[in-house]
Amino acid sequence: MLVAMSETSPSPLLASPTPDAALLADIGQLYNSRLQIDEIVGLVAKQAAERMAAEAVFFWHDASDGGLYPRGWYGSDPARMAVFDRRFRTFGRPLNNSDPVLAARAGRSTFAPVLARFPGTVDPVWKEMEAASMLVAPIAAARGLIGVLYVLRGEGAPPFTEHELATLEAVAPQAGRAIANATLLAEERWQRQKAELMFQVSKAIHTELNFDQAVREIALLLKQAIRTPWVGLFEILPGDPHPTALRLVGSTAEPGVELRICNAPWSLENWPEAHAVMAGEEGHQTILLPAELQEALGHPEGDWRAFPLAHKLGPQGLLIVSTPVGEHRLRPEAVEVAIAVAELVALAIMNQHLIDQEAKTRIQIIRSQAAAQEREVLLRQIVHDLRNATQAMSLVVEDLEISIGDEANAQAGLSTLNSQISFISNFLKEKLRWIQHGGTSGPDRVSTLADVFADLQARFAPAARARQQRLMVSPPEHIQVALSSVQLEQILGNLLDNAIKYTQPGGEVRLRADFSDGWVTIYVSDDGPGIPTSMQAHLGEVGYRGGNGQVEGAGLGLANVRLLVTQGGGLFGFSSRLQVGTTFHVSLPTTLWGRMIN
Repeated sequence: MLVAMSETSPSPLLASPTPDAALLADIGQLYNSRLQIDEIVGLVAKQAAERMAAEAVFFWHDASDGGLYPRGWYGSDPARMAVFDRRFRTFGRPLNNSDPVLAARAGRSTFAPVLARFPGTVDPVWKEMEAASMLVAPIAAARGLIGVLYVLRGEGAPPFTEHELATLEAVAPQAGRAIANATLLAEERWQRQKAELMFQVSKAIHTELNFDQAVREIALLLKQAIRTPWVGLFEILPGDPHPTALRLVGSTAEPGVELRICNAPWSLENWPEAHAVMAGEEGHQTILLPAELQEALGHPEGDWRAFPLAHKLGPQGLLIVSTPVGEHRLRPEAVEVAIAVAELVALAIMNQHLIDQEAKTRIQIIRSQAAAQEREVLLRQIVHDLRNATQAMSLVVEDLEISIGDEANAQAGLSTLNSQISFISNFLKEKLRWIQHGGTSGPDRVSTLADVFADLQARFAPAARARQQRLMVSPPEHIQVALSSVQLEQILGNLLDNAIKYTQPGGEVRLRADFSDGWVTIYVSDDGPGIPTSMQAHLGEVGYRGGNGQVEGAGLGLANVRLLVTQGGGLFGFSSRLQVGTTFHVSLPTTLWGRMIN
């Protein structure tokens, strides 16, 4: 042990013959007391000070950085304790590595009956406290140094004796056992509390609460668990291309204060420390709050520690915790649980973003469905009105046929007009069926190719004659395809219409069909100018119009043909040569495998 003796032999301080036994008994009772660690530390300092008529301070060994920080103290002199509070409590400084500290780390006690004559170095704070005599004993357990117990006397008090040093050395092991036992109990208690905390945090995340309410509840749970004055949870506000601000989504401030500080953007440009923590830069665990936020919070005591709300997709925000009053830093268990809570909140924020995105998608779907319903109602109305119009036109044609009599040309014109009206009427009926069956063709329907060819010849013969063209229709065999007559007329009618439009006067348009192996291929040919190679790749695209705009149209005909053929399980194609002509061909499956003999 380190011993510095005064020039005069000290006289015994204690009159009681058994002070050692009484102090040891009191300290020994702490082992099974079930007290908290801080309570045991405080009682050790108090009993040592009272029994030895001195000031006693217990310094806790912080294994995370190796420093010795005050955990409990007891003294009767207010002036000395004021110096101590100012030096250690306010600024959170550890003891200097003076000779007594180095001796304690090595497991040795220090005996300095006259502090002014101590041969080694001591922390300057003891001189500020006007200490005249000092005893220092290390308190250890199986896992090593726990802390250091200082016992001091001021000027005018008798110096310490070797007998009192022996008492302190006997007290230290018992205090170590009591603290080690309390540490195990505290660890067990903390694990239960941590499990309960994580359960409550997870419960808050998965409840039907408003997200901001859930985050505020999590902040309160964390505050209670680690006994901190203030907790704040910040979410990153999206920016382009990088986030530019944070938003406080939950805190433990008073409701009036929280209303002022929540939902307000805190610029990352003016808060570089926050940006550094979220970027994962080392050395940025201590953080400064913006002046406006400090002012709103009323300058809570202690430092602030920051933890990123990290997720595999990147940082989601920031958790800021104020250190407990009277402590220089967060304890390791507080850091552990803060990191765990930060991970859960980061996951909750990401989930909230997904929920918000899903809600937006649902709203878009609902709006699209509403718009589709409006379009369907409008289409139904159009179909209804057009059907009424075609019925009226049919009645007029019937009256004209009766009044005209046997005049051949007039009857032929009326027949053509009636055929066109019939097609429009059937077309509208087909569309109405399509609407009623939810965008499908409804029950399977078939059409006879010969009947459709006859109707097409009646419809397009007048248009061909008007352009001085020949429409050649080759009657097919009695073949049926799995398309309605309206659909088949749409397909072939569009092809015939295009052929007549693009064929010069005096030209020829041909319609024929070939049957083979259960398939029928229908050809629509013309001897027009042909299609340039540069245009062939775009034929069938919606809105594309060939012919350099010389022929009117919306560019929907061939696109509609391709769609109907594909839906019917068929194939669509064409071949064209300039100045020779163009042939479109449609291959469709028939209803029978083989020829049908009528």
